[in-house]
Amino acid sequence: MPESLARHARSGILAAAALALAIVTLGSQPVQAQDRNAESDAAFALSDRNQDGAVDLDEYRARMIEVFYFSDRNVDGFLVVEEIPGAASDEFTATDTDGDGRLSQDEFVRHHMTLFPRADADGNGTLSRQEAGTWKP
Repeated sequence: MPESLARHARSGILAAAALALAIVTLGSQPVQAQDRNAESDAAFALSDRNQDGAVDLDEYRARMIEVFYFSDRNVDGFLVVEEIPGAASDEFTATDTDGDGRLSQDEFVRHHMTLFPRADADGNGTLSRQEAGTWKP
């Protein structure tokens, strides 16, 4: 994969990780807020595979699997806290159900699947752009 394409893919994945973790905080400066909003829009578009304006559970699960693999910088099949931008160590520890100090794909995806229904404010089984952008864990 050409470096520019890989860099673009990583950028999209990091933006998707922000969506997945529901870390969409707007900065106090207009440029920062605009940049974050654009990243959030891009992440949502990547997650909305059928482009129907909503992210359903299957789309969300598929995106979380991608986020896991793109976050795994050393390509060992596990994530350590240093590979997850903005991860809180207590949340990481709680997600690490086998206590081995790293997250398997199953642990990572299972944790993020618990976030989906909490973000789905209207309970319709999908995340709208608004729900994804305003939900806070």
